[in-house]
Amino acid sequence: MKAILVFFLFSIICVTAKSQTAISLASVNDTTICGDVVDTHWSASDGTIFLNLGDAFPNQTFTVVIPGSDAGKFTTDYKGESICVTGRLELYKGKREIVVSEPKQIKRASDMFTPRFVDWHLQW
Repeated sequence: MKAILVFFLFSIICVTAKSQTAISLASVNDTTICGDVVDTHWSASDGTIFLNLGDAFPNQTFTVVIPGSDAGKFTTDYKGESICVTGRLELYKGKREIVVSEPKQIKRASDMFTPRFVDWHLQW
């Protein structure tokens, strides 16, 4: 009986810790998220560009938002690309997003994780 009680309490602590981590991640600066851009949208009303990762809108797991005022700085169409984006992670209507203002905040994943050959020699 004691073992069951200890397991139950441990489970509650783990779930609580996981929930607090998820909440704290909702407002972290300089977070980097990587994923595949499967859908993009350009807002005709204000020029905002939305890059939806993971799935198409409205089922996306993550959105990169490029405000219309900064859209002119971005010359690359990221659709179909694997990207990593760095910025302030926020929640908007229950969905995670990062609003970017500079192209340097978005990098192709292949540019970030380039395999490098390392020649290891043991010196005796």
